[in-house]
Amino acid sequence: MKLFDCYSVVDEFPFRNWLFDEVHIGWIVTSRKDDTPKNYKELIEDYDENDQNCWYPKAAVDEAFSESEIEQLKQYLENLNRNFEIKEINLPVGNNWGGVSTLPIGSWEGFYPLYLEDSYNLPFEVEGYFRITDELKFKKTFKNEINYLKKILATLNFSPPKDEEIKEAIKQLEKEGNLISVSIEVKKSTINKNYDVELLPF
Repeated sequence: MKLFDCYSVVDEFPFRNWLFDEVHIGWIVTSRKDDTPKNYKELIEDYDENDQNCWYPKAAVDEAFSESEIEQLKQYLENLNRNFEIKEINLPVGNNWGGVSTLPIGSWEGFYPLYLEDSYNLPFEVEGYFRITDELKFKKTFKNEINYLKKILATLNFSPPKDEEIKEAIKQLEKEGNLISVSIEVKKSTINKNYDVELLPF
């Protein structure tokens, strides 16, 4: 049996009314219709089902993609022209491994519900774990704020400056605490589970 990891790097990722570039999203399987039991003793090194911590490496195995699943995910992402990278997992995994679903989630982390997209048609549910690092917070695109200010200036018949100049001015306002972000007009998740993230508009 082979298992695979997959991740994408997304620009203009919408989170908390901001757009972030270079956001790393690690895709995982969260639910399967055909959830055939796995032989964890073969897939996890020194696996002991009586160990109270065995569910950590089990989660890592369950979140990984089979050969069939990774091919289907690959086709889906390719159809949407989204970048991705696939890596085969070296088996057996260590018994000190843990799935991302076992992690405590901080305020700048979350799960992107890929399976809620309108075009999603895979027979298993996929979500993507992401974390907005301090470095990424300084890479906000300010695309919505820039467009909003350009519209205001155009309405007043002012010739708008270059986008980079507007971006630097917005960053200064943000640093001074004088910036009100512009809401992102994208489709919201409507299910009960709180993902705290907007669906990608592309």
